[in-house]
Amino acid sequence: MSDLDRFVFSLSADDKRHVITKERLARRWGIGLDVAHKTLKQTTQRGIRTFLHPTDRRVNTRKPHLVFPTMRGKKLYTDTMFAKMRSLRSNTCAQVWTDGLGYDLFYPLESKREAPSTVWRMVHDLQGIPEVIVSDGSGEQTGGKWNKEINLIRARHHVTEYASPWQNRAEREIGEIKRGIKRATSRSQSPKRLWDYCGQWVAAIRRKTAHNYPELDGMPPEELMHG
Repeated sequence: MSDLDRFVFSLSADDKRHVITKERLARRWGIGLDVAHKTLKQTTQRGIRTFLHPTDRRVNTRKPHLVFPTMRGKKLYTDTMFAKMRSLRSNTCAQVWTDGLGYDLFYPLESKREAPSTVWRMVHDLQGIPEVIVSDGSGEQTGGKWNKEINLIRARHHVTEYASPWQNRAEREIGEIKRGIKRATSRSQSPKRLWDYCGQWVAAIRRKTAHNYPELDGMPPEELMHG
C-alpha cells in the first residue's frame, strides 16, 4: 500500500451497537452483567457514531439531538396562552413550557401557528433535551411542523386525553403566570399592551423562586432542573 492510497469511511448513526459491550464493561469494572447493562443503557446517548461502511454519498451531519444531552427522567409540559389584546410587539399569544413545578419558559408569539418554532428555543434555553414532552391535541401542537421539530430532538411526545386539562401541568402554570402579569401590571401601572414583556419577567422570577411544592424540597425550580 503506497502513501498515496486513501480510504474514506462514512459516519453512520443508523447502527446503535455500543462500542463497549456489557460483557467487556463487567470484566473491566468488576461488576455484574445486569449492572453493566443498566449502566450502558443510562449513560449512552441515543445517537452512536460508528465507522462501518464506505461512503458513496454525502452524509447528512445535522444531528440536533447530539448538540445537547438528553435529560433522562425530565418531562416538560407545554401549552399556548392567549392574551386579550395584541401587544406592542404585535403578539397575540405565548407558548409556555414548564416542568409543572415553577420552571417556566415564556415565548411570545404573533400567532399560535408559530408554536413549533419554540421547540428548539426551549432546548437551547434549557441546555438539554427533555425525555418526554406533553401537550394537548391542538393542531399547532400535533401537526406536521410540530412533529418534525419533536422528531429532530428525538424526544417522546405524549398527547393528553380529550377534555382532560389536568393531565397537562402547563395549564396550571399558565394560570399562575396570568395572575403574576395582572398583579405586576396593577402594581406598576404599566400599559396592558406590554403583557408579553411582563410575562417573560414573571416566568423568570418563578424559575428562581422556592415554591411550596413538595417535589422541590425547598429548592428553587432552576436549581432542581440544573443542579
